[in-house]
Amino acid sequence: MDNYDEITRLAPIKQETEISNFLNKGITQFIQDNVISSSISFKVGSYIGREIVYSQLNYSTGKWYMQFTKFLFAKNNIYIIQCSIYTEGECDNEKKSFLNSISQN
Repeated sequence: MDNYDEITRLAPIKQETEISNFLNKGITQFIQDNVISSSISFKVGSYIGREIVYSQLNYSTGKWYMQFTKFLFAKNNIYIIQCSIYTEGECDNEKKSFLNSISQN
């Protein structure tokens, strides 16, 4: 985001819109052609994020796996937190614990 300082001075609703647009663009570039779920918005403190799920092929094994990814925009950076699972339902508790461990410091 080129003008982060200017965006932080915008009204909160306008600021959230700008950050949301930035996150959506980043997700599109990150995922490229993979099929993705619709993104789910979330907040950690005052920081805005998106959560998506998509499938990806591991070219070395030939197996598909689910990629659970959270994008968090904080202090002019996008943080990407991912968890990959090969078998649906496997490690669900660990996945939720890991992806929900993001906190504001």
